[in-house]
Amino acid sequence: ARWTSNFTPPTEAYGGTARNGMIRYNSSIDGIEEYRGGVWHNLSGGFSGRGGTRTYSGSYTYHTFISSSSMIFNASGSIDILIVAGGGGGGDNSNQRGAGGGAGGLIYIGSYPVIETTYTVTVGGGGAEGASGTNSVFSYTGGTTLTATGGGAGGYNDNTDNGADGGSGGGSWYPGYAGASGTQAANTSDGSNTYNSTGWGNDGGTSGSVMPYASGGGGAGAVGANYNTAGGPVGGVGKDMSATFGSSVGESGYFAGGGGGA
Repeated sequence: ARWTSNFTPPTEAYGGTARNGMIRYNSSIDGIEEYRGGVWHNLSGGFSGRGGTRTYSGSYTYHTFISSSSMIFNASGSIDILIVAGGGGGGDNSNQRGAGGGAGGLIYIGSYPVIETTYTVTVGGGGAEGASGTNSVFSYTGGTTLTATGGGAGGYNDNTDNGADGGSGGGSWYPGYAGASGTQAANTSDGSNTYNSTGWGNDGGTSGSVMPYASGGGGAGAVGANYNTAGGPVGGVGKDMSATFGSSVGESGYFAGGGGGA
């Protein structure tokens, strides 16, 4: 007998209970399963996953998430995973005084191990004016957790307690102050293992001593620009991932760039 995972076998035929030897197609994992010893076992030949928007390029299958959801794997395997948190909002510009917000922290791990289960994917949101971004998380219940830290808000107004720390730090507005710190760890721990050189975030820029004071927020690829930098107080550049994912995604292959100051 076979059925989709959304179909309940008639009770008069199967007693409403799965039995050893039964076969089904499980649309949740896009695979064939056999019931054996009280557990459904995956019979499909390849490792695959289901969730997000699925696209294909060469031998790779991509799953892209722009909102929180779940990712289901049909077996244990390994994936290349890119996680970007929500960026920080720029400084409160009500008085035309606002520094750039920091980019959300970025994590990239090649060949990251996953197991046959459902993972929760939390997509961090960007911060409103004067507010930090929120974290992006990839995890499963009782198991491992990867967390990219939300970007710090940009500083504003005549306040020495300027930009906020975050994945990348917000820029500073008050004259002569360093930007906030980028706190995304370079070595990423999922609670079980540590993956070296897989996290990116940078500090915000330093504010100036004359108008305009604002500096740029940090980016995954560089610190935020200082107030007097040629070209203005731009945000730190994002991390160039074009060699891995091509230039048609992100911003021409760049991810997690910081915001500019005003």
